[in-house]
Amino acid sequence: MSLPGLDLAKLRLGNGPLSAEIVEGGRSNLTYVVTDGTQKWVVRRPPLGHVLP
Repeated sequence: MSLPGLDLAKLRLGNGPLSAEIVEGGRSNLTYVVTDGTQKWVVRRPPLGHVLP
């Protein structure tokens, strides 16, 4: 699964393979729910493009 702005192969969480889904309805920060099948985490990252001051 490919999500914009999130590289699951480089993310070090949990004990198993990770899967993620983007949380819709956020503002400028991208927000994802990431799981290893046992635990869940919320990951937020800065926007991919230009941000207005």
